[in-house]
Amino acid sequence: MKCVFENEYQNIPELTKGGITRYVENHLPPGSFLSAVICGDLYTAVRRADPENQKAIVLIARWFDSYFPGLTGRENFSNWINKKENA
Repeated sequence: MKCVFENEYQNIPELTKGGITRYVENHLPPGSFLSAVICGDLYTAVRRADPENQKAIVLIARWFDSYFPGLTGRENFSNWINKKENA
């Protein structure tokens, strides 16, 4: 994903970047960890994170909050996914 915020984005684990790209650009639901981060469910996100994402969870959450706040939160997450289905 080409990103203006390359400094922050480059520190996100590669597999997680794929989920971010599919979610942001294609309205596809990411895996359980990233879905929990996007929805703001920290407890679930921590439980589902692999070791790489455990180290990056705060960065990922801040990155979404800073650059895609309209796509975060449970309701926005559902609306974004449904937008693809209704297109």
